[in-house]
Amino acid sequence: MLRSKATKAAIAVLITALTTVMTLTTTSASAATPPRTHARIAVHFDLAKGQTPENIALEPGGTAVVTLAAARQVARVDRNGVTRILATLPARPTAVSRHRFWVFH
Repeated sequence: MLRSKATKAAIAVLITALTTVMTLTTTSASAATPPRTHARIAVHFDLAKGQTPENIALEPGGTAVVTLAAARQVARVDRNGVTRILATLPARPTAVSRHRFWVFH
């Protein structure tokens, strides 16, 4: 399809204008809130007891809920480092398969 010189010129001007607008309207990335300062350790967990923190969920008041994977526990840690175990999951049963039946020990 052949285009006239005027059409080609109009397309070139449009592309240049769009490029200029996009360049002028871009902004640099910035954080929604400033980074936290004065980070501190709130609590030390007992690794010998399997208290290995895996996941964390922050509550509105600053309290953290932490899963302790190897201990099968969920704990709440307040801002002062006081830890309260909310739940302990049952131990994984050992099972032996015998002809489609599972026998739990």
